[in-house]
Parts: sequence; structure tokens; C-alpha cells
Amino acid sequence: MNMKTKKGMTLIETSLTVMLVSMLLLGLFELAQVQRNVIRRLQHNTTALYLIESIKNQIRYEFSRGATASDITPESFSGLTESCSWVIDLSPEPDNRLVRVSLHNTTGGRYATMYRFEVGMP
Repeated sequence: MNMKTKKGMTLIETSLTVMLVSMLLLGLFELAQVQRNVIRRLQHNTTALYLIESIKNQIRYEFSRGATASDITPESFSGLTESCSWVIDLSPEPDNRLVRVSLHNTTGGRYATMYRFEVGMP
């Protein structure tokens, strides 16, 4: 038997190559989608952390001016949340020396989060 030397690729080799490349590309597209979701979540959390720090500073400022916990209302923070979808709930403690704050977003969905923290009178 005389075997000829083959030149080029057969149809099966070409099909396998196309299949492997397409699987690799699908994996890369999935990674890109995961990366976009992580970036959105980080942006969301960064916004929340800036809001939390601003709220804490505003409450501390109000306390330093002589306000009690019951004097501080969510309307005091309307300027912070007017351009974003966050809601601030305040609940002063009965002794008026501590404010419990919860911050949550109204859009819900995948990134629905609630942050709770306390700010006390110095």
C-alpha cells in the first residue's frame, strides 16, 4: 500500500477547530458579562458608601449644633438622594442620643440592598 502525503486540513479537523474556537469565544463573552455585573455592583456599593458617609457627617453636624435625634428628619437629606434611587429611613432612639439609619435603593432588582447603621450623639 502506498500512502500519499496529505496537504491541508480535512473537514473533520476544520470542524473541530471551529467548534473549539467558538467554545472559547462563548466563554470569553460570559466572562465579559460577569465583569460588567461586578462593575455595576461596585458602582452601586460605592454610591451607597458615599451616601452613608454624607448622612453620618450631616447627623454629626446636626448634633454639634444642639439638635436632638428627633429633630433630624429624612427631609434633611433630600439633596443627597434626589438624583439617585435611594431612600433614607431614620428612627431616633427614645433618649434622643442615637439615630438608627437605613438606606436602601428603590430600583430593586439584582442590586437591591439595604444598609443599616447608627449615629450617636458625641
